[in-house]
Amino acid sequence: MSEVAPLDIDRRLVDLGIEKDYNDVLEQLNSGGEGVKSEWTKGLAMLYDTCKSAMVRAGYPIDEATKITNHMIVAFSFLAGGRGYYFPKGDTLKQALRNKQIYDDSFHHNPAELAEKYRLSEIMIYNIVKKQTGIERKRRRA
Repeated sequence: MSEVAPLDIDRRLVDLGIEKDYNDVLEQLNSGGEGVKSEWTKGLAMLYDTCKSAMVRAGYPIDEATKITNHMIVAFSFLAGGRGYYFPKGDTLKQALRNKQIYDDSFHHNPAELAEKYRLSEIMIYNIVKKQTGIERKRRRA
């Protein structure tokens, strides 16, 4: 998976001519407009609840978590709305993080040690390190 340069949201909003609408919707949400959630699609409502719950779980006060989530939802809606997205399950993320850790550990441990530590075959370790090396090269070139 390649890294994408951060999106300049302000510039995109101006380029698309939707900056005022974006700001109006954000202001309405921040002024207690969360009550209209019943009119949202199930997917958007779930994304909102998930983001807000994650922010609270990370230790943000509920008011701050709500404002940040409002920003995220409005940005998704205005800049990515209408597109279908696939979010992989947590296992996929967990495996990607493990593979990155194996790559990092490969500078300090031999494949046999890594195979034992991660309960994988040495061939799998070699394949993971090879793939992660390619990912790192692409990332550094970008």
